[in-house]
Amino acid sequence: MGDRKYPIPDNAVTADGKNSADILCAHGCRSVILKKLAAEGVHMEVDVPMYPGNGQQLVWKVKDQMTFENVGVSRAYSDTDVRFLICADCERGPIGCRTAAQDYIVFADRVKYGSPSA
Repeated sequence: MGDRKYPIPDNAVTADGKNSADILCAHGCRSVILKKLAAEGVHMEVDVPMYPGNGQQLVWKVKDQMTFENVGVSRAYSDTDVRFLICADCERGPIGCRTAAQDYIVFADRVKYGSPSA
């Protein structure tokens, strides 16, 4: 996985812990991954293969794959139950993962924020 990271806006998380803007693919296609207020912002230590996490970081968490507007899910990675998430339009990523606990998380520094037309 590349180590490309994108800035997270200071106001990315609303007062009630939701995403304040649409979450977009950062790879040029600008497809909407999650609509505004669809995900919960959580600070957690990410411990998945191939993701160079270092300590607590912001992730967007959803319980159901159907919450996404546009996402592809890989097969299980190696001998783990971790599955990586990609943009379904441009097939680039990973932008997040489905953990062994069946939670879907989007790495907040692997996506962009705003309107798809901006």
